Amino acid sequence: MLQQILDTMYVDPELLELMTDEQKELLFRRMRDEQLRRWNVREKEPQKKPARKKKQRKIQFLLGEDGEPWTWVMGEHGRDLPYDELVRQSERIEREKEEEEEREIRRQADEFAKQETGHILSLASENTSE
Repeated sequence: MLQQILDTMYVDPELLELMTDEQKELLFRRMRDEQLRRWNVREKEPQKKPARKKKQRKIQFLLGEDGEPWTWVMGEHGRDLPYDELVRQSERIEREKEEEEEREIRRQADEFAKQETGHILSLASENTSE
């Protein structure tokens, strides 16, 4: 039993309740000795190399004609939209997406209502024919 506890380093709480304070102290000392023994064994082992090296990620910037990283400042190019226009365009696209989602929800709700109405009418007609 002691060997199993030392192997797993786990003591069942019910078993722990049955022990006296002296037994608990002795068990604690044995478990601590086992921890130290394992630690010493691990320290003496040669360091293992990692099984797999992590890939080193690199960032490679696009270079301009001058060899420096290429940069672009919004609004400097003639075809760039002004910031206000970009914001309005983004808001419009978001609004259109929300409206489309609402239309789809309404369509599904209408379809469901038609199915339920048909089901209720068929049940009503069955009850009247009986």
